[in-house]
This record gives sequence, structure tokens and C-alpha cells, in this order.
Amino acid sequence: MTGKRTNVLTFLSLLAFLFALLAGSQVPLRFDLTRDRAYTLSPVSRNLYAEIEDEVRITYYVSGRLRSASPVPRTIEDMLGEYAASSRGRITLAVRDPERADLAGRVEEMGIRPRQMEIMEKDGAVFSTVYTGIVIEYLEKTEVIPLVFSLDSLEYDVTSRIRSLIRDRERTAGIIIGDSFRSRDGDYGPAALAMLRSGFRVLWLEAGGEIPGNLSALLVLGGAGELDEWALYHIDRYVRAGGKALFALEGVDVDRETLQARRVHDRGLLAMVASWGAEVKEALTLDRPALRIPPYPHWINIQAQAGRADHPVSARFEGADLFWPSPLELAAPAGVQAVPLFTTSNGARIMDGDFVTAFDAPSLYEQDEGGGETFVMAAALSGIFPPWFDDGGEGRPSRIVVTGDADMFSSLALYTGAMERNTAFLLRSLDWLANDDDIIGLRGRSRGGGRLDRIADAGRMAASARFVRVLNMVLLPLGVLAVYVIIAGRRRRGKYRA
Repeated sequence: MTGKRTNVLTFLSLLAFLFALLAGSQVPLRFDLTRDRAYTLSPVSRNLYAEIEDEVRITYYVSGRLRSASPVPRTIEDMLGEYAASSRGRITLAVRDPERADLAGRVEEMGIRPRQMEIMEKDGAVFSTVYTGIVIEYLEKTEVIPLVFSLDSLEYDVTSRIRSLIRDRERTAGIIIGDSFRSRDGDYGPAALAMLRSGFRVLWLEAGGEIPGNLSALLVLGGAGELDEWALYHIDRYVRAGGKALFALEGVDVDRETLQARRVHDRGLLAMVASWGAEVKEALTLDRPALRIPPYPHWINIQAQAGRADHPVSARFEGADLFWPSPLELAAPAGVQAVPLFTTSNGARIMDGDFVTAFDAPSLYEQDEGGGETFVMAAALSGIFPPWFDDGGEGRPSRIVVTGDADMFSSLALYTGAMERNTAFLLRSLDWLANDDDIIGLRGRSRGGGRLDRIADAGRMAASARFVRVLNMVLLPLGVLAVYVIIAGRRRRGKYRA
């Protein structure tokens, strides 16, 4: 090939590359190579247009300073643009700078609050007040996402809110705190905040009061030793009428200050849930993947692989931390299906005699290397549940989720760093209870790795460490050397032939 022809081909290649860049700026083109296609809209989001009768207006309010300093707003805008592109004209998108358009006051009235963020500028990093939130409007109704700065839950947040607007169905979760020693803000404030951010309206209910029939789901947090028959009657009537509920219960109560443990004197709640197919045992569960150093087997680290992969609630289970939990025994009555959601490891034990719960006595909890069993710690039940109070009414199909830990969604999870994972399980349970099975999988599609303790077995952990060392210190260098030898050999043969 002559030098002139080579120059021409080089020039044409550069020209084609330049045209490709210009076309890409006008027609977005992305290749989503993530395992779950986290940066691509799922079919349920692309098919929303079939349910939309009028126009849905999405407005992304983002400060210009943030947009120019970070690539994240651009990725958010791209994903929102996919909603508009796939909606056949039913969804429109507008991107506005509240400060430039003099809309800061109005934006804050709608619920988007200014945030202090560190922004890199020419003179260095500075803290600046910026806006980044989404407003979705349909007819006269509005939904607001106050803060969005990643794609982790963006599709779920947008799709669930659009669906709530077009179906005119506000997703409301009612909460009954059954134990008087637990408080709304101190114990369950973080979980309630996570529910609010996911688009649920939280309604705190008094035990024994009327339970609204239009709830998306009811949460009963503890209360086996305190809820009386009148409170149980309202819960039974709600579930029998087709209401969905999550029960976070325990068979043994442990005082957080003294660590004194005692069996819960059940006033009927545990018995009622057991008659529906999930018995919460009056025992404590101990497991090898324990929390704290030294290990405290009463605080269990449930591994991600312990979740049941064929159920919507636990299909993308991220793991969870449990605190003095009680095991479940499933025995579903006729017309009810019971499915375990996650279990302990195969090295778990139960303590049902003298309860020893002190933090400073780890030797009392030592387990034999080959012993232990696997226990169910959470379950999903669906069907027509038998009546606990025989009022002569005919039951309707319902769903419930039962866990053996009333502290799972409490502020204790903040101390072990498990609040995000525990509330992720809570929110997926609420989606399933609210019959939103098709959008459960949208949660956490782009969520990254996790904690560094996913492998609990010591043998597997050592084998994985050996493999990583061999890969990095032997196989990769040998691979590079092999590539060099092959390339050098080809060059020698080329020179010899020339």
C-alpha cells in the first residue's frame, strides 16, 4: 500500500469518526452491558403508555452548576428521556434550572428542597446550594421525588409514582407498634423515612382502632404480649377482608439495657398468625455468621444467598441482619400457600431453655463445627386465611409476610450498617403485598456490591483468597508474557518473510 493511499484512508477514518461523534450528540446511543441491564428501561416502564389516558408531564429540576460539574444529572436526564421516547407521546420531559428560571421558591413549595453539595470549580472545591429533584404531573395530581442523584432506584421511583397517578391509587402503609417500650421515631423512624422516600404514605395507627380497608399494606411490629382481643379482632377482620399485612414478631423478648430474656406471654397474636400457617417459636436463634466482634450469635447476619430466588420478595435478596430473632415453623392450612423467604445457615441452633444473652460470654454460644440446622426466618403466605374470630363472614384472598424479629426494621440496624438492606426487604415486601409484583424487580437493579462478608464458610473463604492470589500473582503475569511472546514471534516471522 502506497503512502498516499494510507494517508487518504487515515483521513477518511478520522472523518467518519468525527461524523459518528456529531451524530451521537444528536441521537443518543448506549450499550448496556450490566448484568441486569440496569441502565435500560424494563418492559413494565416502556409499556406504561398503554395505561395512560392523558398526558404525563415529567419535569427534572436541576441546578446548572451541578449539571456542569457532574455527569450524574446527564445520566438521569437520559433515563427520563427514555420514558418520553417509549411513551408514544403520552409522556413529556422538561429539564429546568430553578435558579435561572427564578423558580426556586415554587420548587421548594412543591417539595424539592435545596441541598448542600461539594462542587469542583476552577478555583477548587466549594460547597454550593443546588437542586436535583423530579416532579411528575398527571391531570390535577402531582408526585414529587425530592432528591435524586443516582440511577440506583430511579426507575422504580418514577414508574411506581406514574402508576399511582394514572390508577388514582395512593400507596398507603399503616403501622401498628404493638409494644409500648418501642417508639415511633426512636425505633421505627428510619424505616418510615425509607417508605416515604419510596412513595408510600405512612399512617400510624392505634392498636385496637379501626383499620382502613384501603391500605396498601398493614405493618404489625411486635405486640404479641400486649395486643388484646379487640386489637386482634380488627387485624383479623382486615386480613379476612382481603387486606395485606406484614407481621414482625418474636417469641422471646430481650431487654436492650439489661439483656434479660424472657418468653413472650402471648395474648393471642402469635396463635392467630400460627393458625394462618406461620408459627413464631418461643426460642432464640443462634447462627455462625454472627455480628459484632467477638461474635455474638444472637445477632445474625443472613447472607444474600440464603434468600429464595423463585419468589418476588426474595428474588434479589441482599441479605439482612436480625437481632435476637425467633425461628418460624410453617404449616399452612387448606387454601393457604406458605413459602420461606430466607433462612439461616446450616450451622444454626436454637436456644429454648435457659436464655443466656450477655455480650461478654461468647464461650457459652460456641457451636460444634459439624452441627447445626437451617431455620426459616421469614415467610410469605397467600390465600384465604381461616378466621380467628368466627363472625360468619366469607374470607377473600389475601397476602401476609411474617418475620421472627420485631427489631429487624428498627434503629438497631443502624448500628450494624444493615438499615439499607433490611429496609430493602421491607419495601419489596410492601410491593408484593400491594400486588405490584411486576415492579418489585426494579428495585436495586444498579445497586453495587455489598459487604465483604458474603462468604461465611471459612473453607470457601480461604479457597477464594488462594484463587485471587494465584490469579493476580501468577495467571495474569503469565497471560501478559504469553501475549508478548506471541506478538514478538509474529513480528519476527513478518521480518523474516520480508
